[in-house]
Amino acid sequence: MPDMLASKSEVERDKIAEALTHFLVAHSKQTFDAADRPQPQAREQGKALYHAIGCVACHGPRETFAVAPP
Repeated sequence: MPDMLASKSEVERDKIAEALTHFLVAHSKQTFDAADRPQPQAREQGKALYHAIGCVACHGPRETFAVAPP
């Protein structure tokens, strides 16, 4: 998967990600509200999966670890 925004600054990437999120939600047939936000347990499971299946190899971790995650 190519890094389409590699030439953009972190601030620009954040703005683009926010705009894409709003675009996708606005064009979705599903409605979203605050109750649809992932619960803390789901976020932790997603973070573990991100590191376990290899996404981190290309995308890099969002936080640094003193010890590599399991």
